[in-house]
Amino acid sequence: MSKPRLSQSDWIFAGFNALAELGPVALKAEVLARRIGSSKGSFYWHFTDVPSFHAAMMALWEQRAVTDVIDALAPLPDPRDRLRMLARLAQEKPTELDPNQPAESAIRAWARAAQLVRDTVDRVDSRRLEYLEALLAEAGVPPRPYARLIYATLIGLDDLPSVQGQPSNALVQLVNLILTQFPDPA
Repeated sequence: MSKPRLSQSDWIFAGFNALAELGPVALKAEVLARRIGSSKGSFYWHFTDVPSFHAAMMALWEQRAVTDVIDALAPLPDPRDRLRMLARLAQEKPTELDPNQPAESAIRAWARAAQLVRDTVDRVDSRRLEYLEALLAEAGVPPRPYARLIYATLIGLDDLPSVQGQPSNALVQLVNLILTQFPDPA
């Protein structure tokens, strides 16, 4: 019985899993191939080299971390509802939006040593902050400093569950607290 062929997505998700478990040293063709029981040839069928694999990982993460989230929230007409849903989605592990979402803390750690990853994280941070600022302004909340406060909380909370043992709903509570301080402009 032959094994099913691996897709490019299979390799990318294997890369995210390896990154979360072992760090960036595991993001090499031979290491990944052994890990998922395949050949390096399969890896090179989908990617010209390891840097192109890393670029594909970052492209997918950026798509799912920003564009897909914004698109999922777009149908909600009330900006306050979008802010609340954004906070809820951001705290769920795995997210409703993407059960295969990689651990962001692992990507941020990798960014300290890899320029491609750093550039992607910087772009994601910028896009997320712009979106948060626009949502807050639309909701009648001064965007600064609240966008940075919400975003810093999101980034910091990603590491707390492993320390505290349980995820918290602190981000949802923070968003609700901020929204109660400012009347709904509608």
